[in-house]
Amino acid sequence: MSGDKKYYIETVDEKHLLLRVADSSEYAQKKTEYEIINKMINIGVSMSHPVDFGICNEGKSVYTLLSWIEGEEVETILSTLTEIEQYKLGIESGKNLRKIHGLPAPQGIDDWSIRYFRINEIVDYILGHQMNDGGWNCAWDSVHNRSVVSSVHTTISVLEAFADYERYGYMYRLDEIKQQGALGQEYLLNRQLFKSLKTGQSIHLDMISFHYPCRWKYDCFRALEYFVQIGYPYDQRMKDALNLAKDALKKGYINKGKSYPGKIHFPLESGIKGRFNTYRGLRILKYYDNKAYQDIIQMNFIYK
Repeated sequence: MSGDKKYYIETVDEKHLLLRVADSSEYAQKKTEYEIINKMINIGVSMSHPVDFGICNEGKSVYTLLSWIEGEEVETILSTLTEIEQYKLGIESGKNLRKIHGLPAPQGIDDWSIRYFRINEIVDYILGHQMNDGGWNCAWDSVHNRSVVSSVHTTISVLEAFADYERYGYMYRLDEIKQQGALGQEYLLNRQLFKSLKTGQSIHLDMISFHYPCRWKYDCFRALEYFVQIGYPYDQRMKDALNLAKDALKKGYINKGKSYPGKIHFPLESGIKGRFNTYRGLRILKYYDNKAYQDIIQMNFIYK
């Protein structure tokens, strides 16, 4: 309903309502939405109650009338709540979501069980194609250039996906994901996040340069961000990569870095300096070297 025109209504008998108006060409879709809302109310989902539905504006528009719910946007108030209050809100949201997922999908839309099955298939595939060295490589079965060793690019992509998978509450083969994910983490840490096992030097200069957006490309800072995201404790093998981040920030704003090809919906930054990369570096230091972080944020950064 995001394209609807929305109106807040107070009736003479002091009822508060939400009116949503759309073009009449969307009648079938809006009718389906209204029927789904009725079903959700019947199974106890906490939401606006349906009041009326029909045609208006001399047949040019379709309207949906719902009860009004007083409150504030969760994005606005969430940070003001205590951890316990946030936890309770999350539990209630989860209960509502579980009820919603219990509804059969409308005709023409895959049921939730089918969607989950497709995710399960992806999990099976990834877990079944881990390389012997602990990481992953998308070229494991390449006809032209088959690889028998892992790729840092593929490995970090898999580890980030595993982290999101767990964070969003998926449970299918989760214990195995944690076990095999730990092997992937060791694959990166054994290389100190950017070094060749053979030479001890950087695998490639791109591995020690900040880039944003990273797309599918790896750099050691992306690996550090991943470890921050999952709350991984400091490991001595991170030291050299952390020093690189620290040295970059001591110079002020970190450069944007190399751009990788891909669709750009709108430009994020102009100029040489990169706010996103600077934020990435600060986030890493705040977690792993808070003293260095505190020193750096006292600096007078000038953005040019």
